Amino acid sequence: MLAQTDRCLPFNNMRLLAFIGGTLLVAASSFGRAECQAPVYKKGRVYADSKSEIYMQISISPANFSPQKLRCLARHLHEVYSNRDTISIGIYDSENAAKTDKPLTVEADGRDYERAQHRHADYIFDRIKKEEELILSPNVLHWKEFSTHIDLKINGVPTCTLQIQSRCLVAFNDLKYPRGSEGSKTSGTVVLSGRITSDGVIRQLRVIDKEANNPTRVRELVDAAVSNFKSWRFEESNYGLPIRISYSFVIDNSENLRGQTDLQFELPERVIVRVNANE
Repeated sequence: MLAQTDRCLPFNNMRLLAFIGGTLLVAASSFGRAECQAPVYKKGRVYADSKSEIYMQISISPANFSPQKLRCLARHLHEVYSNRDTISIGIYDSENAAKTDKPLTVEADGRDYERAQHRHADYIFDRIKKEEELILSPNVLHWKEFSTHIDLKINGVPTCTLQIQSRCLVAFNDLKYPRGSEGSKTSGTVVLSGRITSDGVIRQLRVIDKEANNPTRVRELVDAAVSNFKSWRFEESNYGLPIRISYSFVIDNSENLRGQTDLQFELPERVIVRVNANE
């Protein structure tokens, strides 16, 4: 006959395994929550706040504009407003812009457009339509085609529409085709180099080469390229990256370009800027 302690060994082992498994599960869950720490945000303009809906603007530090951190923020906002049927939140990198920005009208001036350019993400939830979206927008005003839709159901690192070596381009300012004093335009190329720092901004910017169809107008192309390149901001990382980029300014008579500047990114090498000659 087995001793009492011998008979209890299998049962005790099962209890020990269950305890270890439960401990590991809790630890893994805690680790997952720690990894998904929502960035601190500040409330800005609130358009509607009722039992069924919330429409507002918030601001976070520019350092927190990365797909992973925005995903954590979206999950947090969903929990905070879990009782709402509709959630629509614009996410800015400027506290002042989040407080003062409003939908643009025909009377909008330069300051209005400048504030609007600080909005780089949107979280949208509609319970009735069963829709949920998180959108990262480097430039939401004129180039929405460069936005990235981040899948909230997947924990992996998303691929951004614009990125270099897996670092997402999270912000860039408008680029308008340069014009002379009489509104005339010239074509040409400007080659720039610099370094993407660990905090995502462009430093050590240099003009490597420049040429224009009208040599007396080359400065206009250089100024436009440098101004735009300096506004680029990538998500933060533990390392910096060298970058060399060519801006090609092209005059194009295509009908689909009438009245607008077309921007095409071919990262990490080139940006193509097109405009209709008659506009």
